[in-house]
Amino acid sequence: DDSIAEADVTWTQLAARSPLAGGSHNYVAVDDALHQQPFTHVRIVIHPDGGVARLRVYGSFVCDMEDCIARRDLADLACVIHGARAVASSDDYFSEMGNLILPGPSRNMGEGWETKRRRGPGHDWIVVQLGMPGIPEQVTIDTAHFKGNYPDSCELHAATVAPGDTFPDPAREDGWTCLLEQTKLRADDEHHFAAPELMRPATPITHVRLRIHPDGGVARLRVLCHPSAEHAS
Repeated sequence: DDSIAEADVTWTQLAARSPLAGGSHNYVAVDDALHQQPFTHVRIVIHPDGGVARLRVYGSFVCDMEDCIARRDLADLACVIHGARAVASSDDYFSEMGNLILPGPSRNMGEGWETKRRRGPGHDWIVVQLGMPGIPEQVTIDTAHFKGNYPDSCELHAATVAPGDTFPDPAREDGWTCLLEQTKLRADDEHHFAAPELMRPATPITHVRLRIHPDGGVARLRVLCHPSAEHAS
């Protein structure tokens, strides 16, 4: 985009000038005041010259959903490209929780979310913050590549959390509403749920909690919603 080279482009400093070490990863913190501000381009300035192998910018996606809201389209608000985040899980022994909300199909078990085998009672869980509030209409729980280690069953719950507040305790029932009652799963398969199996909430939700019984691996979670116009900003 040639426009970013124009003299009238305004650049915001994300991080102060910082010393670098050779042959290593250098992590530089972003100014706290800018954490909630979206950007489309970054410019790295090196002093005085030299070589940089890679630039990584870690953050959250901010997705413009205005057209989707206007057309009343469904969007997977549990996908990272629509701003979703995996915010907590009971266990990440084999692969980390963020894999569950990646775009596209998983290519192997390592690209899903898998917990270790339990030796006692209980179950595992993961909490996903949706990219924006919405009302779920369809859910997909994909156990692709998990054959001998897929969960026996699962259930899905929802919560609505105001900005700045914390989500309810994932280990308790308080604050969570059932979207999908405990349901048997199959190995290496996509499981699609809609009404009447999927209970549609009356108001937009912000978080979902997937419980798996007792443990195992899930490749992807998809939560197709009508995004809420009230929170379109």
